[in-house]
Formats: sequence, C-alpha cells, structure tokens
Amino acid sequence: MTQQESKTTEEILKTQPPAASEIEAQTADTPGVTDALARLPGNTILTLPAVARIFGRSPKSIYRAIRRGELPPPTRLFGKASWTAGSILAHVQNRLERVKVEAEREARRLAQIAP
Repeated sequence: MTQQESKTTEEILKTQPPAASEIEAQTADTPGVTDALARLPGNTILTLPAVARIFGRSPKSIYRAIRRGELPPPTRLFGKASWTAGSILAHVQNRLERVKVEAEREARRLAQIAP
C-alpha cells in the first residue's frame, strides 16, 4: 500500500479541489475526480457537502447535475442527502457505456450513408 492509498476517507474528502487551470493542465493519465472517488471504499457514505467538494462544485450545482441525470439521486440518511462512492462511480460508468454504445450506433449509421 502506497502512502497515497493509506490516507483516510476524512483526509481525502478534506482535499480541496484543483483550480480550473490545474484541471485543464491535467493529462489523460491523470483521472481527476474519478480518482478521488475510486480511492474511497465503495460503501463510503458521502454527504452533499462531500460530493460537492469532490466535484469542485456547489451543492446547488450537484442538484442540477442530478436533474440532468449526470449524477444519481441521493438517498436520505437522517434527513440528509447521501450517496455511496460506489453508487456515484457505477452511475458514471453506466453513462459512459451508454454514450459509447450510442456513438457506435451513430458511426454505423453514418457508414451506411457515406459512400
């Protein structure tokens, strides 16, 4: 286990999101947000402020992302919006798979049209 992997959930969640310029400077081998989620055990319970911090967004933006289907709806736990890290990752993975299938379908359609 590396030193990075030995961080506690609390330490990971306290990490401030990178500035926009830092995000733009990231390369393809730097996973970003999904890395922060993936480092957490799948059953880690995340509150709205924690999810907002991980994504570098406001709680209001998180609710907008839910309405757009970009994030899964939360489960209420003691009256507060909560997710598990695994449920967010699974939702994102499912969306990526759907987009891939749609892109392949569109490519086949275009291949039939083009000479």
